[in-house]
Amino acid sequence: LVDFVIKVVDKPRSLRLIEVLARIIVKVKRAMMSPLRRLMEEVGRPLAKRISAIALRWGNKSAVKWAEDESFIRYLTIINANNPSGFR
Repeated sequence: LVDFVIKVVDKPRSLRLIEVLARIIVKVKRAMMSPLRRLMEEVGRPLAKRISAIALRWGNKSAVKWAEDESFIRYLTIINANNPSGFR
């Protein structure tokens, strides 16, 4: 479908078509992600944002960078994945 639209339409003007194409592209992107990358987006990034917000409220100005720090997000994801559910 995406290939067909690209061949036939230079610039889609239909809002509905754009929405459908966007959903397809998001699904394809998620399917191509590694399992770790997917967990980083679903688990690590939200955790990093929460921790960053807490640290900012406590006055740590550098914490604003934590929410987008890939290494920090990966660390939180791996720690969370290895944490037994009984200890959460």
